[in-house]
Amino acid sequence: AFGAATEFGYKYLTIGGLFFKNDPHVFVKLEAIMVVLIAVSIGVLVGLEYMPFGLALVCCILLSQRILEYVIVYSRNFIFNRGRIFTHFSDSSTLGQWVILVFFLNVIEIIVVFAVWYRFFFLFFDRAFSHAITFTVMDSLYLSMTTFAMVSFGDIIPTAYFTKTFVMIESMLIFYTIIVVINGLISVHFGSRDHKDTK
Repeated sequence: AFGAATEFGYKYLTIGGLFFKNDPHVFVKLEAIMVVLIAVSIGVLVGLEYMPFGLALVCCILLSQRILEYVIVYSRNFIFNRGRIFTHFSDSSTLGQWVILVFFLNVIEIIVVFAVWYRFFFLFFDRAFSHAITFTVMDSLYLSMTTFAMVSFGDIIPTAYFTKTFVMIESMLIFYTIIVVINGLISVHFGSRDHKDTK
């Protein structure tokens, strides 16, 4: 059931599935889009305090697609297909480099998107965090980075149920990321070995 949901999500909820299906240059195009989306996310993070509540909420929800796409794409490509989905793309000799770069950009996106949500909660909800006197853009990025890296120092503590929920979700993503990294490295390794054996 999860595999079927993942395939559905890939076709209708991801940029690659919607626009670049079976495109041999998908990595280059996706990376360009991801760099733009990271820049947009940072712009939203900085501009949240100047937005009305409704617009800020819509921006946060739309940016959440990046987290959903991360889970869908890596579940489909590395967990269910063991990385084989990438083998039909061109230039298999640099496949590992492309995968690592895309993965790195995805991690940056996740950190920035969660920072946007944390900033949103602080601006529009009272007592969302213990660090209530000031919660700057840098504080948002700091909280997201330390949460994702699982090295939180306890200086900023979520106090509302919804902020605690988001912190838990981001913390769980690191375990998923570890699984993806290990599985992805194994897949790329055996994929390149199989490629050499077929020559």
